[in-house]
Amino acid sequence: MRIVIENGHLVIDAAEIAPLLDLDVAGFRQMMGAGHILTRTERGEGDDEGNLRLTLTSPMWRLRLTCAGDGEVLKRSRVRLTAAPTGSPSRSARDSDGSTRGTLG
Repeated sequence: MRIVIENGHLVIDAAEIAPLLDLDVAGFRQMMGAGHILTRTERGEGDDEGNLRLTLTSPMWRLRLTCAGDGEVLKRSRVRLTAAPTGSPSRSARDSDGSTRGTLG
């Protein structure tokens, strides 16, 4: 996955990001337009100089992408912020490698 940097702005492919927030592309665009998905960009300092971190927060998930200066995603984490919908097989927040980052109870 890669984040495109155009004129100092980050451009993300909705088709890649939407599934990470348990959304389809149309739902992702609708939630972004309505302000239900918040974004935050941080620039690295010191040892992290040249890297950046993009955080997307939806009502259910916080997705954090740590990227090299050219937009290559170096690390990805995803944490569930709310309980899974009724009938969901899992209530654990899982990182991109499948490891549990926290359990909602």
